[in-house]
Amino acid sequence: GGGMQPTPKVAATVDKSTVTTELGKTETVALTITGSDGFTGDVNVAPTLVDAQGAPLTGWTITATPPSVTLTQIGSATVHVDVAIPTDAAELAPTLKLELSSTAAPVEADSAFTIAKQVTLTIDSGAGAAAPHLGLPLPNSRLNVRAGTKLVFHNGDTTAHRIHGSNGIPHEADDLAPGADYTVTVNSLGSWYCHDHEGDSDSRIVNIVP
Repeated sequence: GGGMQPTPKVAATVDKSTVTTELGKTETVALTITGSDGFTGDVNVAPTLVDAQGAPLTGWTITATPPSVTLTQIGSATVHVDVAIPTDAAELAPTLKLELSSTAAPVEADSAFTIAKQVTLTIDSGAGAAAPHLGLPLPNSRLNVRAGTKLVFHNGDTTAHRIHGSNGIPHEADDLAPGADYTVTVNSLGSWYCHDHEGDSDSRIVNIVP
């Protein structure tokens, strides 16, 4: 008999079709690639981020590991895609598009991101009274954000800390208890440091970008 041979195919699925996160985070999406109907060979992954209108975004870092896989017959493989979200990202609802190319027909898998306009700055456990506090941005470093961004100072330590702010960041009125948050919405340039354990030479700058 002269039966038709099935056409080899590649399919793609993501572990997270939606991601809810915030500025400054790196999120990982796992992409599973599966061959069927006799497919074997290389599959290349091209990740892009697009805005709500479908235009490509620049200034973001997207890394696919590995960027290509080789499938054996009836085989599957997983690619991990890291998306590093800038602290000053303007687009808060981008879509991660993962386009797969091979000798089979091209396929695509998407993941829709919802990004809160906030950055969390965590005082790490064990920071104690040492200055400058390890785990925080380096003194004099600049954190670029857009006007209206929430800064969440989170005390992940076992001791109290107090945020000293200037200009666009109000000084904290009371000590920040372990596990508590101090939240500020910034609209103008400011600087901050831990008032209890650091001096103003350890100030970190929050810069408003257009």
